[in-house]
Parts: sequence; structure tokens; C-alpha cells
Amino acid sequence: MIITTHTGGIKIKIIVIGAHPDDYELGMAGAILKHVNNGDEVYGIVATNGAMLLDRKAKKNVRVEEAKKSAKALGIKKMFYLGLKDTQVSSSHKTIKLIEEIVKKIRPQRIYTHSLNDTHQDHHNLSKAVIVGARKIKQVLFYESPSSDNKFSPTYFIELSEEALNQKVEVMKLHKSLLNLKRRYLEIGAIKAGASFRGYQVNLNYAEGFEVFRYVEEVD
Repeated sequence: MIITTHTGGIKIKIIVIGAHPDDYELGMAGAILKHVNNGDEVYGIVATNGAMLLDRKAKKNVRVEEAKKSAKALGIKKMFYLGLKDTQVSSSHKTIKLIEEIVKKIRPQRIYTHSLNDTHQDHHNLSKAVIVGARKIKQVLFYESPSSDNKFSPTYFIELSEEALNQKVEVMKLHKSLLNLKRRYLEIGAIKAGASFRGYQVNLNYAEGFEVFRYVEEVD
């Protein structure tokens, strides 16, 4: 088990990857804030525009615009939007190639993405594609989603201050189109309860938990 209260003095490049706008914010907005505050360069990838979750009567899909506002609030350096179809993300060569091209361009030391232990097909398939596209990256971790199944078992934890947790809540409020759907996992109480539970597991007040797919320490 690994517990971090900070990301260390060495500045690194990080890519966070989500299938839909709001995915990585919900799973690890607190960790992103800590990385940015540490001086790390954080880049974001969103695979789809998340259109299927919106009211079909809506005149336009605002989820990408909300994701851009969220990225700015988190301090993400640059966003990449893959333009894949919502609910139809595959782990095919096409998806792998899109991920691989960005990874080669950024050359990150660490990547965060969805867990393989996730019941949402887009999340699960994207995770498989990232594993291949990021096969040369030394640190690959999986964050938690509301659709993570009961096999999700975090062994890497990042401590959150109460301020960071409140900032996470404010970032999620930027996804107004989702808040209108009144999903329980987006409620303030649910977000804070999740952070409290993961914190309780490692004797902290609040934390976000991650599964480690691969974690190799860099040699100085």
C-alpha cells in the first residue's frame, strides 16, 4: 500500500484520461489539484463528448464546453478530445493509435485512467486501449468511478485536505448539464462520503484511492 500526502519535489508530466467529460474529475480532481500545486504538468484526454447522457431534446451538447471550464479550474495545461462516439468506445487499433500519438507527444512519467474493474463499457474498453497505448510508461494508475465494480481494490492513496475536497466539489458543479440529471453520485454528500471512506481505509480524513497497474520509480 502506498499513501502520499504530496507528489514529491520532482516535477513530472502527467496525463489523465477519461471516456467522458467529468470522468476523471469525479475520480481524481483532488489528485489533479495536488499535482498542479506541486508544479507538475497535467494534460487531459477525453475520448467522447458524452452526448448519450444528455436530454435528447437539447439543442446542443454542452458537455465539452463544461469539460473545458473544468480543466481550466483544475489548472490542466492542455486538453485533447478524441471525438469517439459515446457508448461505442472500443479497445481497437483506432483508439490505441489516438492514445499512443498523444503519449508520444507529451512523454509523461505517469498516466491515470479508468480501471479494468469497471462495468461501463466505454470505461473498460478505454482502459484496455490505454494499457497498450501507454505500454512504455513507467507509472500507470487506475482511478475510481461510480461504475467501478466490487473488484476495484485501491492500494495507492492520495491524501486530500478539506480545502482540496471542497475544490473538487466546486469543479463538479461546473458540469451543470449533469447536475440537472440529479444523479446521486454527483451529490455533494456522495462525493465527500467517498473521499471520507477512502481516507478511513488508510487512517486519513480524506483521500482518493487508485489501483496500481504499473509503478516503477525513476532512477535519479
